[in-house]
Amino acid sequence: MFGKPLLEHQHIQMKLAELVAELDMLRQYSYSTAEAYRRGEDTSYAATIAKLTAGRLNRQVSDTLIQFHGGIGYMEETWVSRYFRDSRLLSIAGGADEVMLRTLAKMSGWPTSP
Repeated sequence: MFGKPLLEHQHIQMKLAELVAELDMLRQYSYSTAEAYRRGEDTSYAATIAKLTAGRLNRQVSDTLIQFHGGIGYMEETWVSRYFRDSRLLSIAGGADEVMLRTLAKMSGWPTSP
């Protein structure tokens, strides 16, 4: 783009740095949750947060990839478009965001409608 590789553009570097920071926070949270599970603690709440956050971050990464690749990112035969489609499925599998949010609300003791 503009005569140089994508990774040499400041905007691209900053966006990738944001995503890496988010991923690292999620990784550390997941490690902490796994360690608590290993100790026999109830990790349902933390695991639900991790599942919700991982699905959202995965979609954010795939959307960013589409943006970086422009129109070619939407073409069916590219790995970027495949990742975009697959990331949505991964987010839905095991409970969509709304299911995870409702679960968190119930675990927090908030009143929920039937």
